[in-house]
Amino acid sequence: MVELIVSALLLAVVMSLIAQFLAQISVVNRNLSDSEAALRCVRQIVDEMRNDPNWTPEIPESLKATLTDPELQVTTDQEDGSQASRVTVSIVWKNFEQETVRPVALSFWKWEKSE
Repeated sequence: MVELIVSALLLAVVMSLIAQFLAQISVVNRNLSDSEAALRCVRQIVDEMRNDPNWTPEIPESLKATLTDPELQVTTDQEDGSQASRVTVSIVWKNFEQETVRPVALSFWKWEKSE
């Protein structure tokens, strides 16, 4: 009888550890999936900006439905006297714990056309 109780307790401990492990794996997979979706969106925005300089970037509705509070940031850095400027497109959002995650960003160089 004692062996049965000890076995049941050990099984309960092992099952609780496995449940916590599986929950953590689920969180990591969800975060990875969100990062991949944001990266695909940033890549599409960069492609559109490179093809059409007058295009106004915005986050697609599909990504707004996937991520919590996504924010699009576009910054342009140009050095003095240079015809080139670096454009960085990034998306930041909150995870399911409402913590701001590290942004996903891509940069590209844009040159002014010389006349």
